[in-house]
Amino acid sequence: MIQVLAQTTADHMVWGFIAGAIVGALVALFGGAKGRLDLGIGGFFACAISGAILGLILAVPVGAFFAWKIGKSENKSSAQDLRTKCPHCAEVILLEAKLCKHCGKDLSRPEQ
Repeated sequence: MIQVLAQTTADHMVWGFIAGAIVGALVALFGGAKGRLDLGIGGFFACAISGAILGLILAVPVGAFFAWKIGKSENKSSAQDLRTKCPHCAEVILLEAKLCKHCGKDLSRPEQ
C-alpha cells in the first residue's frame, strides 16, 4: 500500500515538473523576446519547481507573475535608451537635455 502511494506521488511530481517546465519555457521565451532573459530563466526554474510541488495549479500563476514582471520591466529598459552621458562630467542625463543638471554646462552648442 505505501509503495503504491509513493509511486503515485512520484508520478504526479514528475508530470507536474514536466508541465511546469513547459509553462516555464514559454516564460523564458517571452523574457528572451523582451530582452529580459534573466527574469525568463528565473521564471522557468520557478515554474518547474512549483509544478513539481503542486502541478499546474501553482505553475500557471507563477508563470503569469513572471510574464507580468517581464512586461512591466520593459518600460525601464526603453527609458534607459533616452539617456546619455554628459560630455563634461560623465554623469547620466536625458538625451534631450540642454543643460547638465550635475555640472551646469550648456549642452545645446557643440564643444569647440
